[in-house]
Amino acid sequence: MYNEKVLSIFSNPQNMGRLKNADMVGKAGEVEDGDVVKLYFKLQKDIIKQATFETFGCVSAIVCSSVLTELVIDKSIEQALKLKVEDIVAVVDQLPVGKEHGAELALKALAEAVANHYKELFKAGKIKEDEYNKLTHKEKPKKAAKKEPKKAKKVKKVVKVVEVKKEEPKVEEKPEEKKEVHNVSKLMLLTKKITTTTTKNTTK
Repeated sequence: MYNEKVLSIFSNPQNMGRLKNADMVGKAGEVEDGDVVKLYFKLQKDIIKQATFETFGCVSAIVCSSVLTELVIDKSIEQALKLKVEDIVAVVDQLPVGKEHGAELALKALAEAVANHYKELFKAGKIKEDEYNKLTHKEKPKKAAKKEPKKAKKVKKVVKVVEVKKEEPKVEEKPEEKKEVHNVSKLMLLTKKITTTTTKNTTK
């Protein structure tokens, strides 16, 4: 599975162990995921003079950690950060498919160590905020744009037309008309009475 060069480095890894009074320390990976890489660096100005590692994991993770510590010695921080997975794999000739994650973890631990280093320098007031943002590739937080007030939505008014049936007004009889009807009725009764009386007398 692994070639002879990988197995040779695995059986005799270089720069293994904790480095006391390290200027930079970085970690990548989790025990739960199976691999953890922790790197230690000693600096002379911005030049890495010593590098060691503590790695818990597979063959690939241990071998790549060892290779990285050798590659970064006597390099500036900037040069070290330019290393890629391919640079580590090239040293061991080849890694099995899917095992490049060991190199990826080692590079992440390096990047974390550098970030922690600049963070400590910033806290100590040794570098200014602009320089810190530049070194860590962080941008200043942008001010939130003022939100324009939302335009009120135009509400279309729907007017319902309700047809109201008009009731024809009741025509009230005028008092005079009622009086005339009453008089007419009275006259008809009187006429009937007279007629009836006359008829009786004639009969007699």
